[in-house]
Amino acid sequence: MNNLFPNNIPQLMQVLEDWEYSRLKGEKLPLEYFTNQCPEYSEQIRRCITMLEDMDWLMDPVPISRYANIVDANSSLNSNFEQEYNACCKEFGYQLIEPIGYGGSGQIWKAEGLGGMPVAIKIISLDNKLSMKEIRALDLFKTIRHPHLLSIFGFWFKNNKLWIASELADNNLYEIHQSYLDRGDSGIPFSLLIKYFAEAAEAIDFLNLQKHRLLSGLDSFVQHGDIKLHNLLMAGNSIKLGDFGLARCIGPETNNHSGYFTTAYAPPEYFEGKTFPASDQYSLAISYVRLRAGAFPFSDKPSEVIASARFRTPDLSKIPSSERPHLEKALARNPRERWSDCKSFVRALKHCAT
Repeated sequence: MNNLFPNNIPQLMQVLEDWEYSRLKGEKLPLEYFTNQCPEYSEQIRRCITMLEDMDWLMDPVPISRYANIVDANSSLNSNFEQEYNACCKEFGYQLIEPIGYGGSGQIWKAEGLGGMPVAIKIISLDNKLSMKEIRALDLFKTIRHPHLLSIFGFWFKNNKLWIASELADNNLYEIHQSYLDRGDSGIPFSLLIKYFAEAAEAIDFLNLQKHRLLSGLDSFVQHGDIKLHNLLMAGNSIKLGDFGLARCIGPETNNHSGYFTTAYAPPEYFEGKTFPASDQYSLAISYVRLRAGAFPFSDKPSEVIASARFRTPDLSKIPSSERPHLEKALARNPRERWSDCKSFVRALKHCAT
């Protein structure tokens, strides 16, 4: 996967942009339509489009209320399936209440545990491309605890599905930001935003920079791999990092990347099949810009992100000038030029207000 998206082939990038545009229009053109546009790079085009289609599994889960027209037509959420789901949960001491999120990687339900304890239940089909990654990540997090990591209570397998019971969050940073916009504010106040990102930074540094004793008996650093607004959750008035489905062990310098990620938040090294301890920091910086500026520093279209993240300067024009140098460092194309840790990055942003 190395150099899958080379910068010296403008024809290839144009084909990918054409593919993205056709997909947004709802056209279902055959793969050959695009490979024939540039026959000398047909194999690379085929691999690129296949990878971009795989990324659709990581589209941000959306609240059921915003997905109603699709949910109504989705048989997996009708009453018959709800009865089946409840039967699978009751066996393990849980009662489903209502669906609260739905996305390519699975459904998320509000539920109750023993004594009426509120929990979240994530349901993932074992036919899902990401199910084995979720299982491996769960094994990682059996032994890892931190105040700003969402707690996992247990998981089980039933009816060809993986069921994960976890702490129930109140909402996420995207929803919190949207609530401020809905009442006429410009977004989350800076003092609160810095508090939230400082808490997220603690969790990320704990994973990335501290060795953890795993069940295998080995010590390893851990990378979350999918830092984004929907995974920065509010629980008990504190931010907790959740959704560990793409978490992985990493070396102190670098490691190969599996190819799954959310494109709008992805650091450029992901497109070359690499991951670094500072990769999560890059995604945290993208999340900050998205809230602070109201837009991504690059396009959020997959084919454009590939070119933008690797070859263009991030658009920070809507960010206060005092903050831009700190964000530019966190968004450096070379991972070794980023901050030594996320706490230092957020601390620098905080000093901009003093």
